[in-house]
Amino acid sequence: MSLINDVLRQLDSKPSSNAGMHSILPSALITENNEQSKTRFVIAAAGILLLLVYISQLMLGRPLFSSPAIAAKTDIPEVLTTNIVPLKVTNLNIISDKESALLDDISLPAKDKVVIDNKTETSIVEDNEAAAINKSSLVPSTNQLSEPVVISIQEERWEEIEYQTALRHFIGGNIAESDRIIKRVLKSSITNEYLGLQARIYIKQEDASAFYELVKQHPDNNDIDWYKLVAPGLQLFSYYHLSNQYYYSLIKVEPGEIRWQLAIALNHIRLDKEDKALAIYNKLYQSKQTSNRQKQWLGNKIKRLSLNKA
Repeated sequence: MSLINDVLRQLDSKPSSNAGMHSILPSALITENNEQSKTRFVIAAAGILLLLVYISQLMLGRPLFSSPAIAAKTDIPEVLTTNIVPLKVTNLNIISDKESALLDDISLPAKDKVVIDNKTETSIVEDNEAAAINKSSLVPSTNQLSEPVVISIQEERWEEIEYQTALRHFIGGNIAESDRIIKRVLKSSITNEYLGLQARIYIKQEDASAFYELVKQHPDNNDIDWYKLVAPGLQLFSYYHLSNQYYYSLIKVEPGEIRWQLAIALNHIRLDKEDKALAIYNKLYQSKQTSNRQKQWLGNKIKRLSLNKA
């Protein structure tokens, strides 16, 4: 108590400087104050040093402190990616049946799957599935059939081009060149169009024997357009009997067509079978299919044939 009272009495004098203050303080207090100042200085220096170290670590991108929980969290992807299982792509609704059949045997790479809690994470492989689908749609179903198909298309295209060329020559009046080209085409392939052009060339050339041989070489051609070309052609070249065979075939296909019956009657007249021709004319004259103008023409023909027969 005496120490405190002594200090209070000296404080009443109110010294004006720190030196005066220290002069009136007891030596024990001055010593204690110096030790506290040194402690604060050491703590401040240590804090500044730690602050400088922390700032330098931030600038280098390496935090000074990292918790065990964060470090463990950063290692999770490495642990998860080691537990991998293959995933088979099936039941895709956005592709065709053929494409799905091709994809049934396709397995995605193991690195694209991640197992978490024994469950397959399928969202990671969605992009890979789409890429696999797009790639499979570009792959041909078989490579063995591609070459023969291409060859057949090339042959058909060649024949068609040659036929069109021959047809242009025929229309343009160059019958000889048209005949040469179409003969070469017929050696490779025979169609009704090619045969029809060859028959027209023979008619244009007035080559009766060649036309007749062409018809005899293709007796199984049952195309109606072939009948309509061959029947009048044979009639033109005086092959009346064979012409009537084709006209009768036309009547079976088109029974309501009067001109086929009139053509048969004309062939009968050329074959000196006027009775058969009259029978056809009388039948047509009484038919409801003939118009008044046709009946008039038929009546005149019937009169002439009857007078010739008398």
